[in-house]
Amino acid sequence: MTNRQPRITRPRHLAGRFLLGAVLATAASLQAQTPSAKSELIRTRTHPVKFDAKLGAGVAVLSADRLRQISVTLIELAPGKQLAPRRELAEEMIYIVSGQGYTLMSPNKLDDKDSAKIRYNWKAGDLLSPSMNSWRQHANASATETARYIVISTAPLTERMFHNPAFLTSVDTTFDDRWKDSVGIEPRYTPGPSGPETVRMKVGHLLPNLRDRKMEFRGNGMDGITITPEGDMASNHLLEMEVREFTGPEATSPEHRHVWETFYLILSGDGFATLQDQDGPERRLDWTEGDVFLVGANEWHNHKPRAGSLPRFLQIKPSGYFHDIGLDPYLMTNKPAARK
Repeated sequence: MTNRQPRITRPRHLAGRFLLGAVLATAASLQAQTPSAKSELIRTRTHPVKFDAKLGAGVAVLSADRLRQISVTLIELAPGKQLAPRRELAEEMIYIVSGQGYTLMSPNKLDDKDSAKIRYNWKAGDLLSPSMNSWRQHANASATETARYIVISTAPLTERMFHNPAFLTSVDTTFDDRWKDSVGIEPRYTPGPSGPETVRMKVGHLLPNLRDRKMEFRGNGMDGITITPEGDMASNHLLEMEVREFTGPEATSPEHRHVWETFYLILSGDGFATLQDQDGPERRLDWTEGDVFLVGANEWHNHKPRAGSLPRFLQIKPSGYFHDIGLDPYLMTNKPAARK
């Protein structure tokens, strides 16, 4: 829901220079089919996964046939399971759905004797973001319970640029500046002058306890956290993250749309979202804690609490890419009154 003013000067990254055509096509397109409201809600704790022998874990690709800018994948680790180390030329944010475990992370191969390896312990409700193209290895620390997490990745943008998925995992470049700027950083508010940036936060690789973390007032009837795509978490420049919690029964978000796709996860409480593809019919999603739903590019949407509930929700989106390519005046629109 962030609606920043146009910026006069902003670094233009590699993806921003070469992916303009692909993203404009994405922003202008409609979704191929409008799924039913029931099928759009994903129950993250019980959603079925299929074992992937190559990964060694249960997998469900939640964004399949729905999104083009980001991928959303649910992973389930068996008790005591440790995945093979991997890296990827993409930004990732990882929300821990259930269980507890740890991630080993390094800018170099994890088995290198001189590797600057760091261990991040995590549990349900935490958010993790490895530095781009850093090595990472996820493990379930429990001998009896499974662990589930959701990976939100900008890999589709890179794939559309190179048309070679293998390229994402074969690049040797280490982004030392991103790594150094993310190590040893404790989460802290760094508020901006107005709007969503009044609750701007600087984070390293790990932001614990999104469900119950104390938050500051953002305005418009909501408390919140804003992590901008200006290096605020893991020095990411594409992914933006927001947590919002309604502070009163009449609070709501404006009915709006934007050119980026958005991942939503309900951290607590009950409410509903109203969605509409272009001139298609409105759909209502009645959501509760643990639900996930996905909003496509240029899809009208807003959110409201149910009576007696003050819900908190997480949203992740690749908005930084679009700001980088100079489209600020065209990125977000509130729904005209005549359409209501």
